[in-house]
Amino acid sequence: MAYLRNYSFHKNRLEKAAFHEATFEDNTISINTDCYDHGVFFQALDSGDTETPWGRFSMKIEKSEEVLFKVHVFATDNKYMNDELTWDEYFLNTKISLVEKAKAFSLVEKKVYLATEDAIFFDVIGRYCFIYLEILGTDECKISNIRMFLPGDNFFQTLPEVYQQNNDFLKKYLSIFSTIYNDFQEQLEAAPEMLNIDTAPMELLPVFASWMGVNVEGNFLTEEQLRTLVKNLYSLNRMKGTRSALEKICEIVLDEKPIIVEQAMMDNQDSDENVYGKTPFDVVLFVEQFVPEDKRMQIMYLLRQFVPVRANLNIIYLEKTSSMDGYTYLDMNAQMYDEKSAGLDDKNRLDGNIIIQ
Repeated sequence: MAYLRNYSFHKNRLEKAAFHEATFEDNTISINTDCYDHGVFFQALDSGDTETPWGRFSMKIEKSEEVLFKVHVFATDNKYMNDELTWDEYFLNTKISLVEKAKAFSLVEKKVYLATEDAIFFDVIGRYCFIYLEILGTDECKISNIRMFLPGDNFFQTLPEVYQQNNDFLKKYLSIFSTIYNDFQEQLEAAPEMLNIDTAPMELLPVFASWMGVNVEGNFLTEEQLRTLVKNLYSLNRMKGTRSALEKICEIVLDEKPIIVEQAMMDNQDSDENVYGKTPFDVVLFVEQFVPEDKRMQIMYLLRQFVPVRANLNIIYLEKTSSMDGYTYLDMNAQMYDEKSAGLDDKNRLDGNIIIQ
């Protein structure tokens, strides 16, 4: 009982529409708030069959209560307005004013729907379906996800023919349940996309990560980093507790491969306890990219989920320093400093090795 046809109003169809004090971007229609009257005339939808009963028209509308929204529609088997001019040639001509088009449309329109995101075009019959959106107001209004479904009502068509004759109330009543059913069926058909890491909403990615036993809450990862991490969680779980797992995570999160040093591998005479730790379970990751303290703690929480239980993990930022050319020597007690710029507030003073140029 799914829809037989689905007309989507995306870029190709929107480019052919006539906009009056309105524009579109990313398949979303927006209005010019400096004007009160706005209109959008779409190119005729062609069913290919005469006497086609048109179905359900739906869209997503974001507007304030001060904006009035109307959907005008009519259908006909004849695409010609007169002997020389088609309906499309007239309504899609931007040189003709909105007032003239609206007046011509009102003479032939079959239905007018007021302030609705979802409507079934009862008694709108014909091969070509013409739709005109009228928007009145000066507040912002955005329209997206515009679609037309055929047929609009699945349930009524399954009844015996004797019940379908002269029974408008039953048809309208069953259309409510038909719309709910079809929306639910559409969600079920889209389930594979919801489970695909590349197409799933970002809100579901932490859920997928939790299925693999990893907590990524905190919004410290970009969408691209999060999708890449979730894709690699299966292989990362197989590498848990290894150096390779930490390196792979840092490559995803920090875009660099860290230098990993284990205290157990250091010579006690050469190791600095303040840097490399005191116990054989201490592990240090040296990275070049500076990480703010709040993000550093979140990354540490993520990394600790991939190290052995008793391991102590730490991240140290390697600040970039100056370097000398070959055959260059420093005298005793000489030091090199990076050039840095700074600003001073009132009543502050300079101490140490600071030079203002």
